[in-house]
Amino acid sequence: TSVVAQLIINTPPGIVAQPQDRIVNAGDAASFVVTANGSAPLRYQWSFNGTELSGKTNSALLLENVQGGAAGGYSVTVLNAVGSITSSSATLTVVLPPVVAISSSDADAAEDGSDPGTFTVTRSYATNSALTVNFIVEGSAIRGVDYADFPASVIIPPNQLSASIVVSPLEDVLFEYPETVALVLTAGTGYTVGLQNAAVVTIEDGDNLAPIVS
Repeated sequence: TSVVAQLIINTPPGIVAQPQDRIVNAGDAASFVVTANGSAPLRYQWSFNGTELSGKTNSALLLENVQGGAAGGYSVTVLNAVGSITSSSATLTVVLPPVVAISSSDADAAEDGSDPGTFTVTRSYATNSALTVNFIVEGSAIRGVDYADFPASVIIPPNQLSASIVVSPLEDVLFEYPETVALVLTAGTGYTVGLQNAAVVTIEDGDNLAPIVS
């Protein structure tokens, strides 16, 4: 009797589902998945902008803590013993945090209380979420003595580009030379501090010098 021969036909890989575009915020994770068929075993090699990514050899690609440099095109080549195929390129868009800046929108204040000063903190684009921006307070004026104290942060409301910090001088009976309130933006969650990171409001004394009799 003759031996029964078994015919095995190997098929090259084919892509059933392409990796899809992704949009993520900076610091988040992003993933791409490809579904392929063909004769086993299938091997995978992911590439970024045409350059192979070392060690990225699974059907799914996970990127953690993505930053602006990770934005671009991701594709995968599927291989087996009889052939290979490369997927379409999926685009990763990384949304960078807004840049915040501060200015003295009213740089002059007076001690009599009728003329407060104002700082304005702005972000480079609005989102549907509030943004808390931190700062430190410097200058020659004393918080709670020369002007009413305020928190060391300001909240920009949802869908708004800016928020104000009002400097309300406190009246006293002493003659004083002009004093300053300086705010310097500091790092925080959900934003990047821009180059315009500090501003100054000057408080003028509301009292006149007493006349000198000689």
